[in-house]
Amino acid sequence: MILFFGTVNAQMTFELDYLLEYESFEIVKEETKLKESFFIATNSKNNNYYLEVKNLDTLKFKLNFMAHDSMRFNFVLRKNDFFNSDSIEIVLPDKAKFSNTVKFRIQNHDFINLRDTIIQESPCKQYIFKNIDPKKAKKAKSYTYKFIIEQGTEFHLPVLVHPTAYEDWKVNRNIPNGIFREKLFYDYYGILDTKYKLKKIHKIKKLIYVLDQTILDD
Repeated sequence: MILFFGTVNAQMTFELDYLLEYESFEIVKEETKLKESFFIATNSKNNNYYLEVKNLDTLKFKLNFMAHDSMRFNFVLRKNDFFNSDSIEIVLPDKAKFSNTVKFRIQNHDFINLRDTIIQESPCKQYIFKNIDPKKAKKAKSYTYKFIIEQGTEFHLPVLVHPTAYEDWKVNRNIPNGIFREKLFYDYYGILDTKYKLKKIHKIKKLIYVLDQTILDD
């Protein structure tokens, strides 16, 4: 159930102020192929939650809302409604409540800051997130994630969709702020197989109201 400009006495309110537009590429035999375009809607001052927006068809989006250690759920929305509405009101679906039961994994993972990389003659900060336990990394065939940060976006907290990465950042806070202009996925053998590339940053003002079913039943 999705409503627009409805009752505002929701149990939980989430504010989104940036819409980050990305392109996803897959690398196969050293050939880079465009896979899809998508959005990540964020709050620049609170990275505890985000909204991932992907194409379902020509008229609708499939959206994945994630509030770390709180809730995670998907819903479908018409594209016109998403872009033209300042607020979305949604009933919390069944089984949407989420708790990160593997927080202990931050003991085996860490962020590692790298030297700045030069892109178009300008330095960009970069870091990786990886499993630092060799035995566990080998057993799980763990990926390494590399983030290259867009210049001038220090006002935005790190965009971390991986629950373990977010928990590690929350404890250590040892990486720079900023929106990633590129996110690279390296498999256990160090082979790059996926890349996200920032296409555009949109300033928005959108509210998501999440209502618990028990409130509606009262």
